[in-house]
Amino acid sequence: MTMPDVHADELLYRQIGPRGNPIYFDPARTPPVHQSRFLPANNDTDGLSFIRSRLRTEIWSAFRLENPEVRFRLAIVNSSRMQLLPSDSGFQGLSFRSTADSLDARFGAPWAHCVVPEINRASYDNDLEAKRRIKDWAMGMANLVSNRDVIGPFQEPTDADRYRPNDMQV
Repeated sequence: MTMPDVHADELLYRQIGPRGNPIYFDPARTPPVHQSRFLPANNDTDGLSFIRSRLRTEIWSAFRLENPEVRFRLAIVNSSRMQLLPSDSGFQGLSFRSTADSLDARFGAPWAHCVVPEINRASYDNDLEAKRRIKDWAMGMANLVSNRDVIGPFQEPTDADRYRPNDMQV
């Protein structure tokens, strides 16, 4: 099955862990989501991960089979607003590529997990100019997110919780 393209106005979720140093989410801080949540982690070799809201519900988007005890929040970002930041940060543009995560493997296509390949760990670690661009972009992303753009944390989903949104259109 061909994975549907990310629409220009599609809402994407970025998971935010409950703790960190610095604190990942603090509603009293401006911006409330720390820049580090938009930097590639060690396992982001293929790009920074997002979850497509039109293909996975919030409760399932905030859950990881690999870490079922962790209660993630979700930062909601608009893909078109993400696309405005690259030129300010020195990128030529950003792309989205569908990649299956463990929940996609469980529930099947279409895959809700996607990555931004331009924001990856190898570039961040091995290229000082790319690291600067990625950090600038991450700060821009953090500044886009307000308190009203952060939802959760959620309880662990059960089989009674819908995985796909009711109005899902592929």
